[in-house]
Amino acid sequence: MRKLMLLAGVVLALLIAACSQAPKEPTAKVYSDPPEMKACNDSLEAYAGSMGGQGAFEGYQAVYEHFLKANPNSTMLHRENQSLFDGFDQSDAKVAYYKELQEKNPNSAMYAYLYGRCLTGDESEKMFRKAVELDPKYYWGNFGMASRLMSKTP
Repeated sequence: MRKLMLLAGVVLALLIAACSQAPKEPTAKVYSDPPEMKACNDSLEAYAGSMGGQGAFEGYQAVYEHFLKANPNSTMLHRENQSLFDGFDQSDAKVAYYKELQEKNPNSAMYAYLYGRCLTGDESEKMFRKAVELDPKYYWGNFGMASRLMSKTP
């Protein structure tokens, strides 16, 4: 019995020692917007403020175009730009805009994904699949494909 108590004490001591050691680095990182997103959002807010909250699509689009020209590979900027089109009920213009970008950049997983977001049904799946084939490590292509497949599940 004494040996069992001693063994239990040693195990308890080792358990306490193992649990009390703090990790050297955090295991998770807090997400923050990329710098270009912060700058774009600040500019959009400034534009909205200057227009008394009544900004026009063209004004907001000009802000996005400025930042997209400087950061053409920012998926987040493009996703927000797509939301702008949707917010102003400009779906046809969004489809045309991203179709043109995809056609100009046929080997870009990002533009295949972004164009796929503008489409529905099998057409969107085709573009998401193309994005994954072009770059299997491109997160958003895989995300789009997974979302599409999940939407088909009854």
